[in-house]
Amino acid sequence: MGFLGSVCRCSGALLAIPIAVIVAVMVETPTVTKLEGGPTFEAPADEVPQDATEASKEGPAAPRMGSGSMFDRIAFVYDSTNKWMSLGLDQHWRSTLVKDCLQLQPEDKVLDLATGTADVSILVGQQLRTLGAATDSVLGVDPSSEMLRRGVAKVESSGLDHVVRLVKGDAQDLTSVQGIDAAGTVADPSAGAATGSIDKISMSFGIRNVPDRPKALAEMRRVMRKKDSSRVCILELSLPSGETFLSKVARGFITHVVPLIGWVATMGSGGDEYDYLERSILRFPKPMEFAAELGRAGLPVETITSFAYGAVNLYMAKPEFIGASRTLAALQSLVRQRSVELLTLAMLREKVGKRVDAADVDFSAFGCLHFWIEDRGFGSEVNNLVSAAIACEEFGLHCVVEDEVWNSGRLHTYLQAEPLILRRCPDEGTSRHRPLEVRRDRRVATPGWFAVCKHAKGVSFAKKSKFMRRVWRYTTETRKRIDRLNEELRLPPKYIALQVRRGDKVAGNRKESVQITGMDFAREAQKHLSSSCSVVVVCTDDLTAAEEVGRALRSLGSPAEVRWRSRAEVPANLRNGHWQASYNSLTAKQRIEMTHEFLADVEVLRCAEVCLCTFSSNVGRLVALLRDQRTVSLDITEWTND
Repeated sequence: MGFLGSVCRCSGALLAIPIAVIVAVMVETPTVTKLEGGPTFEAPADEVPQDATEASKEGPAAPRMGSGSMFDRIAFVYDSTNKWMSLGLDQHWRSTLVKDCLQLQPEDKVLDLATGTADVSILVGQQLRTLGAATDSVLGVDPSSEMLRRGVAKVESSGLDHVVRLVKGDAQDLTSVQGIDAAGTVADPSAGAATGSIDKISMSFGIRNVPDRPKALAEMRRVMRKKDSSRVCILELSLPSGETFLSKVARGFITHVVPLIGWVATMGSGGDEYDYLERSILRFPKPMEFAAELGRAGLPVETITSFAYGAVNLYMAKPEFIGASRTLAALQSLVRQRSVELLTLAMLREKVGKRVDAADVDFSAFGCLHFWIEDRGFGSEVNNLVSAAIACEEFGLHCVVEDEVWNSGRLHTYLQAEPLILRRCPDEGTSRHRPLEVRRDRRVATPGWFAVCKHAKGVSFAKKSKFMRRVWRYTTETRKRIDRLNEELRLPPKYIALQVRRGDKVAGNRKESVQITGMDFAREAQKHLSSSCSVVVVCTDDLTAAEEVGRALRSLGSPAEVRWRSRAEVPANLRNGHWQASYNSLTAKQRIEMTHEFLADVEVLRCAEVCLCTFSSNVGRLVALLRDQRTVSLDITEWTND
């Protein structure tokens, strides 16, 4: 009895865990994030970045999942499976979208995209009927005939066929649709949603499946009326990013339980479809990234309501309309700003150049050189440190790195740089300890700094490349971390690697160079593709830039498979490039993780068959020094040791 009792108690404890999680999700208070002064409309739809589709991430031959035909295959279990996968909360989330987000009015015309079996269309229709709305107030659009057939039957049984009209159509092009009846008979094409004809737009769990998301967002903006009350409400799944126990459980549920439920519900026939569901969630942008994407499409997000510990997010956006006069004024302002930036940059470089040329330091008068690295990135600091180490070797000085307060940790944690670069001076405490201090910040630099820069101008590419390779030897732990990070990329023997520079070095007060567009990288990559080298790997801090390159290659008709690595969990303002001030504000653990990601990128770029980069960046110059294969710069055509 004692043994059986123990078994029963253990079983009860195991059963209590999922029950506790379900109860916690059901009583959870949704988190509402307000976005003030969010991204604004800045480009036509064909210039808005999008995420990877199945084809772009897995190759042009991959099957098109997420399409209408895919949902035709799982329509028979769609409603019931949703309830199981959402713990019965999917209707609550849809109801919140309709009642709280759309804020319906009697005269509203509502477009429900990805309507599926019409759950949201029916909820909208019921509320509009209560408000006394006119006929055909709701237009539900979906690409799946089988889902729509079931939806039409539900609409008719709800007595809403005079309010809700379901049609077969594509969210990427709403100009033409096809009617459908409860028998699944599809009518001939007819006119769809006209420009400026819709007051409210809803979309539940469908935007992930749209092949060209920017095109769909542009269509939403096109059909919306220019009214203060107009709005877009999008409900979508996301991978929870929190570190609480329940957030981790939610992540595990999406990645392990969801595919299993789909397989069981379809009796094994829909396993691929529900595996796709997991992959599409993993690849969908994080909430703030998708909000930025909506903003760039002219649909600035005002609030994000998060349910199920971040697994489900409801985005409320209002269309932004800019007249031609405002657009022209904005362009003129941009041209003036760019001219001032370039002039300021040229004057700064000229001023620094004069200081460097005037530097007059006798290296032989010193016994060692102490190089301080503090609040700058790994690429710039190591490039400059190696220049100092070359001067030290030439003049017989010890090169010592002072990195106690470096924001990236300690240099020798990453590189086995001794004896070329030492942790401390062996002559310290003796008469031979005569250090040349090399130090700089944004306000001041020591004479030693300018002396090192002057010496570096006379060092050839071949000499610095040879020296850099002697320094660039990873520690065992760093090599393990790099290999683990790059496993995700499944690198083939030959590939093309792109270093896409984003952040404060191409924007803002620290701007050093002009930003290279994704299309520029795509056109250059196209020149180097071949049957044996058809994979393009994008290395960047800004995943929307990687998506932009992938979209640009597809628009050029390229067969290339585009890959990139997911990034560490960091604040939203560090997901669109490297911003030094924001990086400095991270915890030490986060900065070290991002440094390992940087080194993993360097390895991808170093080993590529062809590397496309920018020599205006320290990363581009650093990688060129470490490579044996071809390196192409898209801005400065020749490598410099400045």
